[in-house]
Amino acid sequence: MKTTAIRAISLMCLALCACGGTSTAPVNVGALTLPYPPTPDRDAFYAQPDPMPHLPPGSILKSRAISFTPTHGIALPNPAWQIQYVSTDVNGRPQAVVATVVKPLTPALASPTPLLAYQMAYDSLGSACAPSHTLNADNHNGSNELEAAFYLQALLTQGWPIVFPDYEGPYSEYGAGVQAGRATLDAIRAALQFEPLGLTPESPVAMWGYSGGALASAWAASLQKGYAPELNIVAIASGGTPTNSFNIVKQAQNTSYFNLVASAVIGTNRAYPELIPPGFLTPQGEKWAEAIRDGCNGGTTDGSAPPFTEFAPYTTVSDPFDTPGARSVAAKTLLPQPGMTPIADIYIYHAIKDQLLPIADTDTMVSTWCANGAHVSYYRDSVGQDHVSEFAAGADLALAYLVSRMNHSPMTVLPPGAQVCN
Repeated sequence: MKTTAIRAISLMCLALCACGGTSTAPVNVGALTLPYPPTPDRDAFYAQPDPMPHLPPGSILKSRAISFTPTHGIALPNPAWQIQYVSTDVNGRPQAVVATVVKPLTPALASPTPLLAYQMAYDSLGSACAPSHTLNADNHNGSNELEAAFYLQALLTQGWPIVFPDYEGPYSEYGAGVQAGRATLDAIRAALQFEPLGLTPESPVAMWGYSGGALASAWAASLQKGYAPELNIVAIASGGTPTNSFNIVKQAQNTSYFNLVASAVIGTNRAYPELIPPGFLTPQGEKWAEAIRDGCNGGTTDGSAPPFTEFAPYTTVSDPFDTPGARSVAAKTLLPQPGMTPIADIYIYHAIKDQLLPIADTDTMVSTWCANGAHVSYYRDSVGQDHVSEFAAGADLALAYLVSRMNHSPMTVLPPGAQVCN
């Protein structure tokens, strides 16, 4: 299928949708008490095993075949499965996470066959918004249907199997980098051992993600050395990478991005409850937190309009960015992290005019990684006019980089002007 046809399939769906749900108080989940929890998925396949098996991270718990329907209800003939596998949360506790694996119809152009881990920017607080639902004909998260224009090229023209992790985990911890990174690495482990894909533990791996998907990819890159050093990750493309969550939140106030970014505060609080302690939110803030707790892309599920403002009306403190909990969580969610440097080749691309994610923060991350010995290719793109347009503007260049690395090209393909260190 030609690239233009691939894009045509995907571009049919442009609207963002909100997931459904009902409101409840914080609930106990095993030993966990979740603030503003997501509604449990109605599909029993997603339920946490009870008791949780004592198995290594990446172990497959169960799988089932699905119809691969990535966009606009159009089913493709590729064999596909959902797998539930073991991972660990931000506190090292075991959890069961779901990923989708898709097999190409043609042999890979590269040998041995590589695996692509594609992290969608699903940026949501509800289970129905996750990639495993989107790829199985669920249209709650319209923005992820649009992403098909990019990853289908790798599947259909390169013959790469793909794994799509629900990296926010079973409790939709949107914005929690450690959660996203570990779930991504464990999804790769699981995919490599899933027999129908025909891969081995030594198979070469590429990772790719933009925006929220870049958060998962960049954190996975940072965590690999200490968490999954055995993986043969040879290329990572990370575009529009969120590096400093608090700067992002401040930047988004009084813009159309506020509801999307504010949702990440709720998602991060599920991993780090000290961020929003009891009494931190005003009654208006409590109502807002309940309204968005199952929403896709910052949407609400009670029919109310999402907020387009700042945090002040929703909090009881004078400076919500300077509380003990906020300072603690800010340090835990910042990239780069002390002592954590990627060991795989990584390509970072970012629009200079990105109005949501300040490029200065990405500059800091790249310079730190370079100083610590990472092999980084960094493209400060002047073509993308903002965060959203860079998604498309940078995609072909990112795929070209990945293809050159996976196909063992004599030279890694990079855009003119890309800076390379080490």
